[in-house]
Amino acid sequence: MKGSSRRRLWVALLMAVVLMGILTALLVRYAVAQAVVAVQPASYSLRAPIKGAGELTALEQADVASKSALKVQAVLVDVGQSVKRGQPLLLLDADELSAQVRVSEAAVQAARLSVDAARMAHARAVVLQERTVADAQRATALARQGPDAISATEVDTHVAAARSSRIDAEAGAVQVTSAQQAHAQALANLDVARARWRDTTLRAPFDGLVTSRHCSAGDTAAPGVPCLTVVDPASLRVRARFDESALAAIQVGDVASLLLKSQPHGTIQALVERPNRSVDIDTREFTVDFQLEEIPAGWALGERATVVVQGRERAVPLAIPLSYVVSDGTRRGVWVAKEGRAHWTALRLGARDERLVEVLDGLTSDALVLQPQGMARALPVLPQVLPAVKGVGK
Repeated sequence: MKGSSRRRLWVALLMAVVLMGILTALLVRYAVAQAVVAVQPASYSLRAPIKGAGELTALEQADVASKSALKVQAVLVDVGQSVKRGQPLLLLDADELSAQVRVSEAAVQAARLSVDAARMAHARAVVLQERTVADAQRATALARQGPDAISATEVDTHVAAARSSRIDAEAGAVQVTSAQQAHAQALANLDVARARWRDTTLRAPFDGLVTSRHCSAGDTAAPGVPCLTVVDPASLRVRARFDESALAAIQVGDVASLLLKSQPHGTIQALVERPNRSVDIDTREFTVDFQLEEIPAGWALGERATVVVQGRERAVPLAIPLSYVVSDGTRRGVWVAKEGRAHWTALRLGARDERLVEVLDGLTSDALVLQPQGMARALPVLPQVLPAVKGVGK
């Protein structure tokens, strides 16, 4: 019994010692001010790199497709093969279209003959009109000489014949025009048939590289469905997306570094070619096209890329060291000294470089920003203010 009481006494004494140690530590931590390195926000010149993500694309890219539903006779090229402008790439079955060309040529010949026949008929009607008009004029002249020279019935007959021949001549002219129009339509149909026949040989639209193939010999090429895709490697660009806040910071001619997923150990230099002045209403991003100084080996359209634009140097009114910024889990902020104690405050940040970050809201130039290591709310602090960040001009 005495041994049990003794153990309880020792446990109580041990707990008292531990409790006194904790109280002493808390007293030292929260009652005695600790010297803490601090900085004050100031104006600095930043050259903040702007980072974006994009993919490899091509400005000159064409899908080679048939205009008619025809069977593929032969594919003359394959993926990865270089082609020249006008080079045959794919042959389609041309038997049906060849027959249509022959039918159209026969129709043109028949229409030409119809024009010739209509012209001859019209010429004959004109000759007949001239003769009947002359007869009517002579009959009318004789009738003026007296009633015994020619009868009135005969005069009327000649005048009616002249009128009838004039109508026949006018009708012949209309038939000539109609035959000419039919001939023109037949020629147009022949041009269409020949164009469709020429389209049975699909050719390269420009010098480039075949990047994809979607059909083989024996397949039926559907109208408008690509069989091959040709890309001009000289038109390769990286199109990257950036937050709308960088719209004014990225300009034509700015230098950038690209890192393709297929080449993680080597960067490619590029220049800003064209910022696209349209912001996506959902992501609040805009795109920028970058011209590559060299075409990478083993490239592929759609390959992902990371882009870093070397931003232009600009002065910001307030900036602090990036290492002083911490997060509470949802917001970014800093520890500041207020009335001798540490307080955490949220910030709205802007541009940054490797060492500094711009403060848009949350601090004033007289604030004392504390080094975040070991900080806690209401901790007594004795700020030791550092001079301006070394190596960065105020």
